[in-house]
Amino acid sequence: MAKGIENRARSPPSVFDFATSKIQKHGGTKMYYDLVESGKRIKALRRKHGLTQEQLAEQLGVAANTIARIETGNRGISIDLAIELVVRFDTTLDYIFLGRE
Repeated sequence: MAKGIENRARSPPSVFDFATSKIQKHGGTKMYYDLVESGKRIKALRRKHGLTQEQLAEQLGVAANTIARIETGNRGISIDLAIELVVRFDTTLDYIFLGRE
């Protein structure tokens, strides 16, 4: 195997380079998605748009306690719910999940 190819095979894809120093440890598993920080971002977006947890929950078709648990980091969000948030708050998945503007 050529030296250049061998080195490329061992290095992570460039898309992950941004997060290598920000990997979260959760139950012994390395995680890029920090539930607490993501929840804080969602809470800030909700407040910025002048919505209560109940109002957002109604718009998304989920229970109000689901929004509360997401915002406190006690529950993660599905990709479908994340996409709904992206559309409603005119943001990106990168921002919701990773905090990248």
